[in-house]
Amino acid sequence: MKAFGSVRKRKSCHHNGRKTLRDHVESRPSLSTRFGILGPLLVRGGHQQVAITGRRPQAVLACLLLERGRTLSDEVLIDAVYGGRPPRSARNQIQQAVHHLRRLGVPVSRSGNGYALSAADTEIDAFAFQSHVRRARGAVQDGLLEEAATQFGLGFGLWRGEALTGFDTPYFREAAAALEESRLTALADHVETQLELGRPHEAIPDLRKAVAENPLRERFHSQLMLALYRDGRQSDALEVFRSLRLSLAEELGVDPSPDLNRLHQRILTQDPSLGHVRAASSSGSPGSAVPRQLPPGALVLNGREAELRKTRRALTWGGCPVVVLAGFGGTGKTALALHAAHAEADSFPDGQLFAKLVGDHALPVPPEEVLGMFLRALGLHDSDVPVGLQERAALFRTQTAGKRILVVLDDARTLKQIRPLLPSAAGCAVIITTPSWEVIQPEWELIKVDPLGPADARSLLERSVGRDLLEAEPQALQEVLDRCGGLPLALEIVAVRMASGQASVRRIAERLADRDRLLEELTAGDRTVRAVLEVGYRALDAEPRSLLRKIGLFGHGEFTVDMAAALGGTSATDAEYLLEDLTDAHFLFPARATAPGEVTYRCHDMVLAFGHELSLAEDTTEARAAALERAYARLMHETRQGTPVRRTEYPALTAACGPPAKRMPSSAA
Repeated sequence: MKAFGSVRKRKSCHHNGRKTLRDHVESRPSLSTRFGILGPLLVRGGHQQVAITGRRPQAVLACLLLERGRTLSDEVLIDAVYGGRPPRSARNQIQQAVHHLRRLGVPVSRSGNGYALSAADTEIDAFAFQSHVRRARGAVQDGLLEEAATQFGLGFGLWRGEALTGFDTPYFREAAAALEESRLTALADHVETQLELGRPHEAIPDLRKAVAENPLRERFHSQLMLALYRDGRQSDALEVFRSLRLSLAEELGVDPSPDLNRLHQRILTQDPSLGHVRAASSSGSPGSAVPRQLPPGALVLNGREAELRKTRRALTWGGCPVVVLAGFGGTGKTALALHAAHAEADSFPDGQLFAKLVGDHALPVPPEEVLGMFLRALGLHDSDVPVGLQERAALFRTQTAGKRILVVLDDARTLKQIRPLLPSAAGCAVIITTPSWEVIQPEWELIKVDPLGPADARSLLERSVGRDLLEAEPQALQEVLDRCGGLPLALEIVAVRMASGQASVRRIAERLADRDRLLEELTAGDRTVRAVLEVGYRALDAEPRSLLRKIGLFGHGEFTVDMAAALGGTSATDAEYLLEDLTDAHFLFPARATAPGEVTYRCHDMVLAFGHELSLAEDTTEARAAALERAYARLMHETRQGTPVRRTEYPALTAACGPPAKRMPSSAA
């Protein structure tokens, strides 16, 4: 994750282009290092994530984290990493993995005949989880139920998915199963606390998920029946029992336990000893409204099945999960967020809030304005809503405490804009859509929303215009798909033109091939690819914006760091950081390595067309000419170094810099 400021500031904090764990900790001495195995492997210092690359270093670190404080021999590590089939070089590979971890600042030490990791319980999420659970159970014994609920919530908030995701040897499977069992046992205890506090509605979503994943675990069925009954849903509680009875009979040939049968009978007779049954809440009191603000979602979500599953699953983990859908504008992030939000709406019975965080003229909406809308939606009168940002944020956290509310924040730009809008209570959840990597935090669930692949892009068009029309002109169809670059917004605009009979597939392909008219063709009413690109462009700093314009002027969709440096008139180091900024904003993407340590970048025709028209509008004639002269000189240099260059691939250069026969050696032709 990129979290750097200007180019000038970045240089001082890099060691050969990579930050170590020590760099992160020293830059924020008040924040401790954190390791995570309750989900995918996570290492962070302060608020920034440290990348551990390579399967073996990741597995070695995960093993050391599981056995924190113990010295593990090479044999133990080899068994954990490779299972029962280690290669002959396994011992050497383990040593290399440890060396790699040490270079990144991970505190691994050699002790006797093995290795050990030096970290406190609070620095490893699995041990911190157990610590919170112990405190919660102690608070229950002392009768401090609110404290117990808080500690349980803090513990479950550390889970980011299935424990040890991505590790599949027998050692890790066994460890993951043990961690999952401890989570389920703690969840049952947490539910008991919620029921004792009179909060059955908070327990129901977690219990439904637990029952679905553990269909024969009777304790969860019993708790779900009781929670539903106390929430005033007697028929739903009885249906849980009926469903379990059928499952037990079909799969095991047995009946529910006597305890469960007795609970069923007590619910049938509405036994007063079952406890408080929640009555319908009054809608007249301040803060009691149940907002349902989600805009309509798409009926069909094309090609996003995997992302949808990940999003829905992340929303149901304990604590207050934050799910970030990040990707280029027009990739369908909002449609995915709304589809997931509607699908999980029943898990948030106290309401769903929605806000678009970019307003008129692509300007960010101030967080205090959004908070005012949220507070009024929660039932507060204007006179009850304070003026200041901090006061509104504090009141919003108070109003959402003890409730299960889903918050959807669409098109977020900065952390400063987001933070005041986050509820802090366990049971709530947040979905954020953003084109910017700068809003992402290590503890949040990141789901990348990339352009659609060829098959899904074609399927989107077929759904709108039918297969017959597309199959009649296969070559033209392929050209259209290539020009749209898998961008759902572009594909939907093209589909509208096809379906309305405005143009044939061939005619649309011909129009899209004209880069000067490309963005005009990808416009339908108020839906336009240009507007999406404009929003992303205005969010950039001046330096990367300038380079994007020069890339559009250059007109070639693939280039190296050195070519970017020539276009921008900067050093290769500065150009690399600017390219990272443009990559983070999804204008570019790394294409391939031309040599060890060298990356080639690519961008789509839509981006080139956008950059070109901006360069004509914002750059002086002299600045454009100078950029092309530098690029031409760079090409000449590459030619002399033996890199084949075809001058026909660079029409902008040959037009601006004179006849190529006079300036470029014949070997470049």
